[in-house]
Amino acid sequence: MPARRAVPSRPDAFVLYGTPERDADVYHASGFLAPDPIVVLGIGNRRALVVNDLELNRARRDARPGMRVISLSAELRRLRASRPKPRPGRSGPGPLDVVVDLLARARRRSVRIPSATPVGFADGLRRRGVRTVVEPDPFFAARVSKSEEEVRRIAEALRATEDAIRVAFDALRRARIRGRSLVLDGAPLTAEGLRARIDGFLYERGYLALGTIVAGGEQGVDPHDRGAGPLRPHETIVIDVFPRSRASLYYGDLTRTVVKGKPSDAVKKLFDAVSAAQRAALAEVATGAGGDRAHAAAVAEFEARGYATKRGRDGRPVGFIHGTGHGLGLELHEEPRLSPSGGPLPDRSVVTVEPGLYYPGVGAVRTEDVALVTRSGARLLSRLENPVTID
Repeated sequence: MPARRAVPSRPDAFVLYGTPERDADVYHASGFLAPDPIVVLGIGNRRALVVNDLELNRARRDARPGMRVISLSAELRRLRASRPKPRPGRSGPGPLDVVVDLLARARRRSVRIPSATPVGFADGLRRRGVRTVVEPDPFFAARVSKSEEEVRRIAEALRATEDAIRVAFDALRRARIRGRSLVLDGAPLTAEGLRARIDGFLYERGYLALGTIVAGGEQGVDPHDRGAGPLRPHETIVIDVFPRSRASLYYGDLTRTVVKGKPSDAVKKLFDAVSAAQRAALAEVATGAGGDRAHAAAVAEFEARGYATKRGRDGRPVGFIHGTGHGLGLELHEEPRLSPSGGPLPDRSVVTVEPGLYYPGVGAVRTEDVALVTRSGARLLSRLENPVTID
């Protein structure tokens, strides 16, 4: 009988390389905000942060308690002093050599890295003899379950998001119907104009909103169409706002669909169906329940009302054409998922619940709220009113 090949043990060391303002794992591990890439080393229960001297004092002040802060330039000087002077045309030691040296001093030659690690950095480790084990997202499973402080930060982002959408509601309320146009302060009300009001309000509140959706009529039938041009009365207007706090980096994410004027009977039925589907999905959200169950509940509600997802005459899918929700936190879309492939929902994860229906020639309706997953069910974190019409 052939001998079994030994399976390498999972390394107890990890290396993260990225910009904390854009990499949720790096920020989660370090607690340090910086506009340039930094290195986070984890060896056993110890954590270290490698930064340039520009960030040294701030890192010592702001990084997570117990984290060792290492000067990159000091380590480079030490390496240069301990090695022969490089030949002309050859570079001396760089940041990767510092990381490898720190690992060697800790007697580690194998590390875990996230799947999002830049290829150049990962290849550089391998060329220097470090075995890398690439792990899937989320790299830190604990990041999915939110602490009380994280829930508070998400709730703060939701309050700002709600107030921003109310700014849009107010503009629509003040707009006047003039034939096929909406007029506000003497000028046509456009998707761009309403989006600017939303985004400007959020910026003043300390949030950055990128990609805000204000999609009227047929534009809303494409769920990610940002919307452009004049907004029309008596048509659905999808408003989807997902800003990020410039201070905490946590996201809010809410969607409301409204009609300025009189919705058609067909549109009213879409609103009723979406509301019922959201209630059905929320009823399935609980610790340990499958995210696929929440999605299936929304689908079942739609199908019971005659809104089966299928291909339209032009070949495009119509009906409920996306997942029911996703995790929310330091990333806009993170684990867990409310979708056909969604697994068990971790306790204290935060999820969106956003069923929608999309029909060319009729309109689009999507409603999105945010809930905390608990053992007793979904605890809504969002509080925004959900009007069908704006008078």
